[in-house]
Amino acid sequence: MVGLQFISDTWQMEYKTVAEKVGVSKQTFQDWIKGRRKIPQKRLARLSDLFGIKEFDLFQKELTESEKIDIQIQYFRRMDVFDEVKVSRIDENGEEFTTSEVVSQNKGIIDYLEESKENKLIDSIRNAINEDEYGGNFEVFQDVVKLLCQGKQEAEMMKALVYHLAQRNSMFGGYKPKYKQLSENGFLDDVEVFYQKHKNKFQPKED
Repeated sequence: MVGLQFISDTWQMEYKTVAEKVGVSKQTFQDWIKGRRKIPQKRLARLSDLFGIKEFDLFQKELTESEKIDIQIQYFRRMDVFDEVKVSRIDENGEEFTTSEVVSQNKGIIDYLEESKENKLIDSIRNAINEDEYGGNFEVFQDVVKLLCQGKQEAEMMKALVYHLAQRNSMFGGYKPKYKQLSENGFLDDVEVFYQKHKNKFQPKED
């Protein structure tokens, strides 16, 4: 299932309705979700406006579990309703007073999805470490955490490199906004050239 189909289902929108809103036929929409045709940039922009999802690539790629959760979180945030309620508090002098608070109706499900996403990531990291016989993955995660905690230029460069390598085969709609400038200034093109030149040196080891 490509992202457009999952997104439409999450938003509980009929495919015919989505097609009409972006100005295409239902058959064209079916071709998109079946992967028979790529979605033009003009239509990706309309889909982005319709669903409030800025990352164009999410509409025509096979989504990871993490990306599916992100989309569900975006849906519940966009459809959220906020109520103003009266609550009782105790001040520093022990006196009770009443105040108003704004409460999100979807906060519970959003919190659950965010926690679920974190738990899935932790499980994936744990499995990657436990299944690695030689301990190389553990050392990699150590280095990654070290760079992230430093919060310096090297950490930002690492994020861009990892993003490019992880997404290079599924970026039909371009890079995420935060990496778009790196694409425009040629940095990520240089990374791809380096990858193509040296990829054969990093063949997986046979068991």
